Amino acid sequence: MAKKKASKSKIPSSKIPTSKIPVASAPKKKDLKAPTVKPQEAKAKDKKSSDIELSVKIYATSAEIWSALTDKDELEEWWSEGVTLEPKVGGKFREAWEDDRGTSQLATGKVLAVKAKNEIRFTWREKDWPQEASTECLIQIEDQKSHRVLSVVHTGWNKLPEGKRAKLINDFKVGWGYHLQELKSYLDDGPK
Repeated sequence: MAKKKASKSKIPSSKIPTSKIPVASAPKKKDLKAPTVKPQEAKAKDKKSSDIELSVKIYATSAEIWSALTDKDELEEWWSEGVTLEPKVGGKFREAWEDDRGTSQLATGKVLAVKAKNEIRFTWREKDWPQEASTECLIQIEDQKSHRVLSVVHTGWNKLPEGKRAKLINDFKVGWGYHLQELKSYLDDGPK
C-alpha cells in the first residue's frame, strides 16, 4: 500500500478548538470545513462522563497502522511535526502545540505498556495542568478481517480541576476525532 500525505481535512473552528491543534498542522480558520466521517466509522461513547472513547474503521494492515502510530516520520505525516510516541515501556510521548492565544504548549507522557504491536498505553500531561494531574490513553488496533478498528480510550479526567474538566474533556474528544480522521485519510485504501 502506498501511504499518502494526509489530506488535512478541516473542520469548523467552532467544532475543534485550535487549542488542541498542533502548531505545525493548525489550519487557517478560513480553510476549515467539515470532515466526511460516517457515523459508524468514528463513534463516541461515554461509559462514564469522564471517559473519552473513540474508534475509526481503517482499511490498512495492523502493521501499517502501528507504524503510522509509532514511527516519528509517519506521525509527522498525519498528526504534526515533532510528535513522538516511542513504542516501548518507559518510552516518551511528546506533542508541541499552540493554544487559542498563540501561546506554545506542550503535552508529555510516558509509555506504560505495549502489547504485540496492537496496543499502547501512555500517560498524558499538559504543561499548564496541576503537577499531580495526568491522564491515560490506550490505543488499540483490532482486526476485523476486511478492515481494522483503531480505538482510543482517554481516562483519568477526575484528576483535573472540576471547573476545567468538562471543557477539557470536550476539547480532547474533538481533538482525538480530528486526529483519527487524519490517520484514516493517511492510511485508508478502503471504500469511502
